[in-house]
Amino acid sequence: MTVVANYTTFRAWFATSGTLDVDAMEVWPVANVRGAGFTSGFTGIGKPIQAFPITVSCNGGVSDSTAGTTYAWFLSQRTEDTAAQWLSCVETTAGTSGTVTIALTAKCVTDLGLGGTTSSLTNDQLVRILKNVHLYVQRASDDLIQWVDLLNETQSDQ
Repeated sequence: MTVVANYTTFRAWFATSGTLDVDAMEVWPVANVRGAGFTSGFTGIGKPIQAFPITVSCNGGVSDSTAGTTYAWFLSQRTEDTAAQWLSCVETTAGTSGTVTIALTAKCVTDLGLGGTTSSLTNDQLVRILKNVHLYVQRASDDLIQWVDLLNETQSDQ
């Protein structure tokens, strides 16, 4: 598994402390977020984001198809119901976990009346799509975590 499908699995996969929080979920490892050796941002997220799909890499697109999963990804959205989500996140190349493609779903195209999944988008449409959307990636070798607020990436002055 390299793209995590839901929040419960995300917490279990990314929170590696083995200690449970008051909500009975694994304790979130704050010290691992943007830790030493994994502080650079993602490549492929242009500023401003103007259209989808986008291909995002945490390793510069280098093939990482070693034994096991090198990276795990989670795209948090406003709902875990895959039928209602406006974005999909999948490995760009099967068997390599360092690069994912984020695309608009058919549900998003229908809900916003877009011309298709590769349509150019207005700033208002981008804000609607990306509000409260975050992309996380964890490196398996040391459990360090990188994340980005995709709505923030729509702003060209950031």
